[in-house]
Amino acid sequence: MDQSADPSSWSDAPIYYEERIVAYFDVLGWKNVIEDAGVNPTRLGQLRSLVGLYGYLQKQIVEDSRGSAISAFSDNVVASQRYDADALQDFIDTIGRYQFAAALNGFFIRGAVTVGDLFHDRTSVFGPALIRAHDLESREAKYPRVILDPGRMDVLGSSKRIRTLDGHFTIDTFGAEFIRVCAAPTLQAASSSLETPPTSNRMVLIPAATLRLILTNVEASLARTDVDGAREKLVWLKANIEDSLREMT
Repeated sequence: MDQSADPSSWSDAPIYYEERIVAYFDVLGWKNVIEDAGVNPTRLGQLRSLVGLYGYLQKQIVEDSRGSAISAFSDNVVASQRYDADALQDFIDTIGRYQFAAALNGFFIRGAVTVGDLFHDRTSVFGPALIRAHDLESREAKYPRVILDPGRMDVLGSSKRIRTLDGHFTIDTFGAEFIRVCAAPTLQAASSSLETPPTSNRMVLIPAATLRLILTNVEASLARTDVDGAREKLVWLKANIEDSLREMT
């Protein structure tokens, strides 16, 4: 039994921060997503698919041997592991895979990744690195993307499959290389962990065709959204996906 999950084992004994790589992210416009779903069984099933993908992410993160942990409440997710330069790419790719699978199901992720002091176990997560990641997500990311902390590019800058968008280093989730290298295993693994596999898992992963499906999802969200701020973010995502499609042709 994990002692951290047993309240009788809690005390005021000292604990120590670890240097950890941490990702904080949530779903763009989650309140509107819930309101739009209402009690429609189809839309509620789509929400269930997103929550099911949390299970996939948890499996990928927690099964790692580097003290990995994940905490989630509603659409807010914190994932972390002890910093290890050799594991950095796998961690970033895993976050990108989750973002990719969510987009294929019509949900668009905004988040940030940093490295710093954090305490994270099965019951608790806190520390300067989480505050930093949250601040980056809420104040800097703005659009549906996962950005890397510009103040920690000394360690994050070695990452592959990232690009600069509007002045921020961003996981290149919708780039051709990411789709080829990272996305196919994601959908195969995620589909086996869900009671109702996402519609995206029935696709052959051809980068351009896959991006067109995501683009269709963005356009559908735009059609349902009349809030200017939300529309601005979706228009930004649509333009960047269209740029990626042009690069593939």
